[in-house]
Amino acid sequence: MSRKAADPTSRIELLKAARKVARKDDILNAEEMAKVARMTWRNLKEMIDADLEFPVQRRGSEGSSWEFEAVKVLDHMLKRCREQLAERDAAQQRIARLTGVKLDGRKSDSLSIRDMLEVDRIQRETQRRKVEQRQLVQADEMRSVMTGLVGIVQGAVSTMVSRLDPAGRLPPEVRALMTDELRNLLVRIHDEFGEWLDADVLRASRARGRSRAAGKRRVLSKREGAGARA
Repeated sequence: MSRKAADPTSRIELLKAARKVARKDDILNAEEMAKVARMTWRNLKEMIDADLEFPVQRRGSEGSSWEFEAVKVLDHMLKRCREQLAERDAAQQRIARLTGVKLDGRKSDSLSIRDMLEVDRIQRETQRRKVEQRQLVQADEMRSVMTGLVGIVQGAVSTMVSRLDPAGRLPPEVRALMTDELRNLLVRIHDEFGEWLDADVLRASRARGRSRAAGKRRVLSKREGAGARA
């Protein structure tokens, strides 16, 4: 299990104490630098690897030890801790603006149960107001709208060929091609918006599709049989 990072506030105090006694000519190896920073060498190495600006006088290699100027390292670590505190304060102010919950300088991950309940209440109230102002649509309402819309399109498409050619003057193959293209359009609509459609609408549509396909196969079979007899 990874070790939880130290709070920047407490780390700053440790680094300040070390900085007071550090001298400009203090050159430390890896273990010494980690000890002064009150860290393990493993954690300090992770910090170095993650920070391209971390001051390293000489990187360790085979037969060569790490070297650090203690003052430069401590000043840099103090700078990073202050930056983390500034980011935390900005995040707390952002939470306060959005929710009205003031964190009083505490970390955002240390909210009390009362704070968490207040945040939840405010979020629910915000969502309710957005729904009232039509800025947010409930999933059930959206599903109802999409189901009605697709139903209208589906009804229009299913009768379009008959309405366009009520006298049946188009060649059968043209009518069949138009019907297939319109059916493919419905399939694409269902694939695209299926998650917003009621399940019974999808089942009915698929059943109609299977019925039409079976009818088409029967018609083709009769035609082929008639051709063979001729």
